[in-house]
Amino acid sequence: MPASKFVASIQNFAELARTKMESGSRAAVAAMAKIIIERSPVGAYPETSDHPGAFRGNWTLAVSMPFTADTNKRDVDGGPTYEAIVEALSGIDFSSDWHVFISNHLPYAVRLENGWSGQAPSPPG
Repeated sequence: MPASKFVASIQNFAELARTKMESGSRAAVAAMAKIIIERSPVGAYPETSDHPGAFRGNWTLAVSMPFTADTNKRDVDGGPTYEAIVEALSGIDFSSDWHVFISNHLPYAVRLENGWSGQAPSPPG
């Protein structure tokens, strides 16, 4: 095999590996986001909350460092929040952006993660 064909085959392999790595990374982050959003508790207005969907609507995706502000979004079913994260994923270059954060910076987020709400959906299984 001539050297130029060998070099071309290595370049093709490297490009295929990069493409698969980016595709797999996007799929993994999207799957994690879906689980996180679906398992987020949602208050039932007016019984438990005057801001139903605030916690679920505040999940964000960021590169390099977590997003640290309240988005002021409300999302009771999680669909729009998930779609926004998937859309944001399409603009990430995983070959250089290795630190991707899914975060929720509402002041009560840590309490919810530690079981503060009885409204969190039960984990599957």
